[in-house]
Amino acid sequence: MVTQRCTGKNLINHLTQTNKITDYDVTYVHEKENFENEWLCVVTFSTKGKEHSYVQNAINQKKAFNTILTKINPVLTKIAGIKVYEQTPTPQ
Repeated sequence: MVTQRCTGKNLINHLTQTNKITDYDVTYVHEKENFENEWLCVVTFSTKGKEHSYVQNAINQKKAFNTILTKINPVLTKIAGIKVYEQTPTPQ
């Protein structure tokens, strides 16, 4: 059983090992326009017959990939079946 603490690359690794996502692929494209170097990151995977594709650009590959991971974390936790518990505010 995976917990809410599992995020990012570790969560993707868990989902691929348990076959909850298939056809996982990360592709990088180097863009060079107007003397600015940028990397385009494309993350694709399938789950239950549904295709998912996410795109992000940044100054380097790592930043682009990490931005995508941050954005798709709710999608990945839902696929994993992780129950997200909200913290209850403490009375003051």
